[in-house]
Amino acid sequence: MRAAAALLALLLAIPALADQKPDYSRDNLARFFAQREIDLPPRPPARVQWHLGSFEFRALGMDWRVLYLPIAMPLAGTRLSDVGKLPDPLAMTMPGSRPVMPQPTLAVKREMRRALAMERGRR
Repeated sequence: MRAAAALLALLLAIPALADQKPDYSRDNLARFFAQREIDLPPRPPARVQWHLGSFEFRALGMDWRVLYLPIAMPLAGTRLSDVGKLPDPLAMTMPGSRPVMPQPTLAVKREMRRALAMERGRR
């Protein structure tokens, strides 16, 4: 009779124990297998720390940060294509927008000269 009651209690306890996941962490395993209390040394910080768009590590006695995503856009006037152009006063106030009055190309300048010459010829 007692064996049947123990078996019934065991069968009822099995589904409740099935929902728990085993914990194989370092501290739990040391506590389970140790004969006496073990003081584990603290873990050192990770050698490489990952962030969004960058990672940091320490090497050669220096802290290094490497950016692998272009997070910031270049400032106005710092691109090689901007050399030789007149400065745009609105470039810093409206980032990412097109210039209000773009520089005319050679073809546009030539067409303007032709149109002005035709206007002068009519008068």
